[in-house]
Amino acid sequence: MPQSRRIAVIMFSDIVGYTALMGANEQDALTLLKKNKYLHQRLLKQFNGQLLKEIGDGILASFETITDAVYCAGMLIQETQPIDGFDLHIGIHAGEVVIEGKELYGNGINIASRIEGKAKSGQVLVSEMVYNNIRNKPEIKTTYINELFLKNVSRPVKVYAIEVEKIPVGYKSGSTLKFKNKYGWWAVLAAAVLGIIFLVQNISKQSELAEDRLLENSIAVLPFTNMSDNQDQEYFCAGMTDQILTNLASIPELLVVGRTSVMKFKNTDLTIPEIAEQLHVDYILEAGVQKIGDDMRINAQLIKADGFHIWAEKFDRSVPQKMLFDIQDELSEIIAKSISEKLDFKLEHDTRPNNSQAYDYFIEAKFIAINDYYSKYDSVAFKRAYSLYEKAIDLDPNFALAYSGLADLLDARFNGVYTGLTDPPKEYDSLRTAYAIKGYQLDPKAAFTNYMKGILADKSGDRDSAFYYNKRAIQLSPKDPYYYYNICQVYGGCGLFEQALSCVEKAIELDPLNPNSHGLRGAYQIKLGFVEEGFQSFHRAMEMEENKYNVQSHFRYVRALLIYGDKKEAIAFIEGREKAGLPIYPILKELLYIANGEYDKVTHKHIILAALMNDKEGFFSAWDNYFISNPNFCDYLTFIKNPLFEPFKSDPRFAKMLERDKKRYDDFTERWGELPF
Repeated sequence: MPQSRRIAVIMFSDIVGYTALMGANEQDALTLLKKNKYLHQRLLKQFNGQLLKEIGDGILASFETITDAVYCAGMLIQETQPIDGFDLHIGIHAGEVVIEGKELYGNGINIASRIEGKAKSGQVLVSEMVYNNIRNKPEIKTTYINELFLKNVSRPVKVYAIEVEKIPVGYKSGSTLKFKNKYGWWAVLAAAVLGIIFLVQNISKQSELAEDRLLENSIAVLPFTNMSDNQDQEYFCAGMTDQILTNLASIPELLVVGRTSVMKFKNTDLTIPEIAEQLHVDYILEAGVQKIGDDMRINAQLIKADGFHIWAEKFDRSVPQKMLFDIQDELSEIIAKSISEKLDFKLEHDTRPNNSQAYDYFIEAKFIAINDYYSKYDSVAFKRAYSLYEKAIDLDPNFALAYSGLADLLDARFNGVYTGLTDPPKEYDSLRTAYAIKGYQLDPKAAFTNYMKGILADKSGDRDSAFYYNKRAIQLSPKDPYYYYNICQVYGGCGLFEQALSCVEKAIELDPLNPNSHGLRGAYQIKLGFVEEGFQSFHRAMEMEENKYNVQSHFRYVRALLIYGDKKEAIAFIEGREKAGLPIYPILKELLYIANGEYDKVTHKHIILAALMNDKEGFFSAWDNYFISNPNFCDYLTFIKNPLFEPFKSDPRFAKMLERDKKRYDDFTERWGELPF
């Protein structure tokens, strides 16, 4: 079924307390529902609105002008207020919608519905786009409410309450911003674009990242600078950074930007205000470490976003190499405590392993794993990190995090198969499980050990345990973006894409410059029908990448290009990697075969391939096989949104199989749909 897009003014309204009324007196509730429908029909006609859909007691309507929508909402409130028990709350937003037959989709509708959910009884809430068009009208009273993060909306939305005191005498519906000419909605679109350009040019640039905002009580800990000639001290600097991040994250009132985002500014030439602007934080901590022989000096300073220095301290220590990480613990705690006191926050104590040398090995192993293996799958880095984790365990057999670190490293080795690595040795699977269990047994209250238990549960198909342990990790460490990133994939792995998107957006809030999170967000935005926003997220992810090894993100991007018909761009992207000297991993090569129409070379005969080949029997066979062989996954939302599947919807089998998927989706939503925050 063909799709079209247009700019529309969307209004959502529903009756306050209707569900309770239905439970108390069904007949009264039905009578009220009829009154509501009649009132809407009358006022929509008066203000040139269109009733799009009735959803229980809720009504979705569209208008050609913002003024019409606002006046209509105002009249709805005025006419219902005198009627006892008849209270409405209403949300209005202006934006792009996607029209597919009789169905409407798009971020514009989603924002309007989310705004409506925030409105109180008898209140009309509108987005900033609506407010900008009616704020100078004397008959409309406006009140700024807040900048809100709305579910499944990729950026915060400024929300305003409005009251229509009167409608001007002689007002004619559609007299504002309405185009009665042959260009129709294209004229509206042009006007909207010009309006947006005007706004962008006149709003001061707060950030390169338009979707984020300055977060109150927020801090970024920049990577400690190694000022020594010995490059082996890099991991010590990384350990200091991580330790202070951990200490500061224990302060409930303080938002600490994630490690991935701050690593972007290692050895940067940007000024502190420029960095604060990009990360959208109130405070920046920067420090340098210099070590000559046994003598060490650390200079640390806390700076406000505007460049004003709040606190600075110099720490001189004389310490042999074997005591290096005792000093790391001491100084990281002193620095974190100094910051918390300066900002008037309470710092909670964080436990340490008994053996400082074991912790030395653990920090170095973690540093190598993150920087050289998880992104590049370098075999030398794998062996080095593995050896260091083992040394940490040899020195401290009760060091829980070292066991979990080994399990995480082994798990990443299995993921390396996507890049063309050979299958890992068979014993790695049992070792991965044993190390994860051991780490959890030693410290069941550590977020990292719960996370690893959740990883293994998910890969074994035990979704109940996967959600339990991953949610537990978030409860124990609610400011670590990686745990939100991971549970996002657990939600996505069973087809709960709305929850997945909410979690990855939480990860981005905590770690705004992590390309992996932006790439994953793009994938789920596209699965939910937010196509334009999805490709924007993909492009942002690729702009952020320091290396181009992000195979999963690139795979999702190219797959999306194929689904939405841009085979030339898909081919150009993959060939561009090859020209740049980057590896063409097997899963990308498969997509290249599909883009070139070389279907006989594709080894994995999946649903998307059948759809691209317009193979009806192959499509339904692949769908049925996937449903049966994957009892813990449901792709219900994809079958609704994916345009590739349109040619198959007229077949009676489609509706039957979709209903089967929906039952599974509803079951999964009931069992696992609750978010961890």
